[in-house]
Amino acid sequence: LGCVHHRARQHGMAALLFGKALREAGAHAPRVSHEVLYNLGVQHLLLGRPEAAFQCLKQACAVLDGRPRAWIRLAECCFANHLLKQRDDVSSSRQTSDLVR
Repeated sequence: LGCVHHRARQHGMAALLFGKALREAGAHAPRVSHEVLYNLGVQHLLLGRPEAAFQCLKQACAVLDGRPRAWIRLAECCFANHLLKQRDDVSSSRQTSDLVR
């Protein structure tokens, strides 16, 4: 069901459903859990949460190491996190310069 919401671009709902599936699958199906972790990581990335996405994808890559797309998603997390930090730095420097005036 999370994949259906992903296709409908309802990434928040998809993340919620993938999280629920992950909790229910648990130790019963470790391979399935890593697939769900990958999908959850993609949803976090699309929602602008690169750190959460990185944590999910890093765990998924431990098992899904033969998938180059998973490694590319990890790189996208790093890039998105870098951009967020740059934006934060620019906005904080603007606030500081406004206070000095």
